[in-house]
Amino acid sequence: MQTGASIENAILSGIQSANERYETCSNGWWLTDSGAKGPIVSSIAERLCAIRGEGESVLLELPYRYVAEWSGAGPARGRPPQELRGRGRADIVLLDGDGKPACVIDVERMWDRVRCFSNMTRLRDIVIQSHDREDGSLRWGFLTLMLAAGATSGRTAPRMIEEETARIGRLVRAEFDGRGLRVRCRTGRVRHGPRQSRDASDEGEWAQAGFCVELST
Repeated sequence: MQTGASIENAILSGIQSANERYETCSNGWWLTDSGAKGPIVSSIAERLCAIRGEGESVLLELPYRYVAEWSGAGPARGRPPQELRGRGRADIVLLDGDGKPACVIDVERMWDRVRCFSNMTRLRDIVIQSHDREDGSLRWGFLTLMLAAGATSGRTAPRMIEEETARIGRLVRAEFDGRGLRVRCRTGRVRHGPRQSRDASDEGEWAQAGFCVELST
């Protein structure tokens, strides 16, 4: 079974790879310029497939109700949390060698506080529901996205990424209740340089990096 660190590395490198591919085929656009997260999902799944252990599986668009059922934790008492009702699907699920969910990954293109906090709440609830009770298998939930920033008159593009990472980290620590789970933020390797933007007003130095929030038992 993979470790949380190896999964996280696959996520962060997958985001960067997806954006580099997209930039090449789109002649300069980044994934933050377009309304598609499919390339990120596919790239992360490829990285996970490359490091998976014997018998492990990587599934896409798995309904959350299956994650809870397959974890082996059994039904929870009372009504499920609001975020786990309905027809919600996990973008990526890593199954262990016994076919049980070990990790759930939700992907967003960019940071939006309301949307990302909603996703983190759902991840928190599914990890707690699918692990804390007897025989539950789920150990990790990751929210991941891409950070992109351009240089300003006083700050380089990598510095802007660093400041955005710190800002999001403060928000998460101050406002998000992990309810006993470990909550950790991490940014991947920053890629930066001159960018020929689709919008002439945006030309100049830009930087991009993968970012994720880990919720773990």
